[in-house]
Amino acid sequence: DFKHNFVYQELEQSLIGVLESLTPVDRELQDRDGRWFLLRIRPYRSVENRIDGAVLVLTDIHAIKTALMESERSKAFVESLFDTVPEPVLALDGAMRVRTANRAFYRVFEGRRVDIESRPFLEIQDRYWDIPAIRGILEEIMMEVMFDLPTQKDVVECIITPECVTQKAPPVLADGKIYVGTD
Repeated sequence: DFKHNFVYQELEQSLIGVLESLTPVDRELQDRDGRWFLLRIRPYRSVENRIDGAVLVLTDIHAIKTALMESERSKAFVESLFDTVPEPVLALDGAMRVRTANRAFYRVFEGRRVDIESRPFLEIQDRYWDIPAIRGILEEIMMEVMFDLPTQKDVVECIITPECVTQKAPPVLADGKIYVGTD
């Protein structure tokens, strides 16, 4: 019998499965106090080259896991705020692909998320936005951003708002992201 303090009812079945299939198992799990661990189960091969049991390795991943969960909560919060902006807004990555658009954008321009997100900005909506004026604004913004950063790959996100277009608002570097035309 193996006594443990983990919330993992299938531990015995996982051990048996590894021994029968010789397929390793990796599983994130929590102890009863809520700390996160990575459990790795591998078949144990003896010096005679026989499978003679299993090796269990527990790695404390609590700090990484909680930081990742906090990051995901923060991202969800920012995205919910993004959706409350009443004007249409797109977020572009450094390659000018649409990362996301807010609800106002989809409502005003009658787009569908599946047709817009992850696509090159100038190609969305049957190239509706691929006009010289918008290309010029984007090129100007990217040139300003590239002078502020060592390389274009450092541009994580570029948000273009109406102020960017009407007032030529300069890009501002904040938290590893480029926010253009926002206060």
